[in-house]
Amino acid sequence: MHEVLGKQVLDLFASSQGLEIDCNLQRAMKGESFSLPAMLARTSGQARVIRNRDARMFDESDLVWAMLAYSPWRDDEGAIAGVIVVVSDRTERVQAKRKLNDTWSRSQAVINHMLDGMAMVSSEGHIESFNLAAERSFGYRAKEVIGQNVLMLFLCPFTYSNDCTLEQCLVSGKKGISGVGREVLGLRKDQSTFPLELVVSKIALRGGHLFTVLLRDISTRKAAQEELGVITERLRQLAAHQESVREAERSRIARELHDELGGQLTALRFDVNRLSQLPGIGLERVGQLRDSLDAAIRSTRSIISDLRPPMLDHLGLWGAIEWYAEGLARRCALNCQILICPNLEDLKMSNNVGISLFRVVQEALSNIVKHAEAQSIILRAKRLDDAVIEVKIIDDGKGLNREDLDKTGHWGVLGMHERVRSLGGELALEGAPGQGTTLRIRLRVS
Repeated sequence: MHEVLGKQVLDLFASSQGLEIDCNLQRAMKGESFSLPAMLARTSGQARVIRNRDARMFDESDLVWAMLAYSPWRDDEGAIAGVIVVVSDRTERVQAKRKLNDTWSRSQAVINHMLDGMAMVSSEGHIESFNLAAERSFGYRAKEVIGQNVLMLFLCPFTYSNDCTLEQCLVSGKKGISGVGREVLGLRKDQSTFPLELVVSKIALRGGHLFTVLLRDISTRKAAQEELGVITERLRQLAAHQESVREAERSRIARELHDELGGQLTALRFDVNRLSQLPGIGLERVGQLRDSLDAAIRSTRSIISDLRPPMLDHLGLWGAIEWYAEGLARRCALNCQILICPNLEDLKMSNNVGISLFRVVQEALSNIVKHAEAQSIILRAKRLDDAVIEVKIIDDGKGLNREDLDKTGHWGVLGMHERVRSLGGELALEGAPGQGTTLRIRLRVS
């Protein structure tokens, strides 16, 4: 301090700044108090006031951001006797502000380069920022929406009042699930709408909070989903048509086998019986021919039954299912319990529905025999209401392994699902390894 005492103020600054400093001193001597920001550069023991654009010519350590406060100094009689100049070093504050601005600029650059729209919303629901992706999606410029209520961006199914916080309005009307997405309709500047996925996150701040609102335009995704749905439905219709054609072909082949081949085999057996009555014919050889014909007749009947079970026509759906299940249990030494509610007989259904349901039950029982290693089966069918039926097939086999079920190659299970789905019903498989399996079918018939 002793180095500057007694010196002129102008001696502390570079000579080139003397005129400016002298003008400021003269203003203060006239009784005016004022403050001016200044950037100082320390050179050769002097503080030189420089312009901001010249700061790059100096080392950072030589720069000082200051505030020069001028005020008149009055004596005891109130006369201006001099000037008080207070130099406040604001370097740390300015540097902190610059870092904060840099951080803000970087964050804004990141937000503006996001593919999804984003808005920052105050606790009162006013938009504070609006990135470029949001501008593209909604057709607004940021300056047009900043300060406006965020609900202007939606074709609102929700209301906004004192009884409903912004968080509740934006997040399905429920508290505590911020960050969970929901689909809403966005409202563009031209009043057109588009599907939007909305994700709201709450950020706590000192003395309050704000919301980040992610605005994801899902128009392309929804269009793709709709197209996929149309294609899937067409494929199901095609599969159902092919199955119908296949069943018709099975019926035709079964009918021809029954009428043509079955008739011929029956006639041959009749001829063999007559042949055995003629003298000089070897009875042993005739017996072998009769056994071969009987085996051929049984095989033909089995093939006809697989192609088109005659019991479907003679006994109806539920009688045919009972006949098939009992026959399978008898052949495979299974304990089979069949529980079919009598009121199902009164339920009318189309021939296509009856055949498809029989095929699903047939496939399910066949899978149990092939894969489940079960000892017993329970087949239960009941009517849930006037037009809904439920069929359950329960086995005590080795159970269901979901990982194996998800692998490719399980066409039987997939085929059952598609058959039931094509009828407008649902099929579910439940079970766990070592605990058996339950197959449940629910179907509405008209």
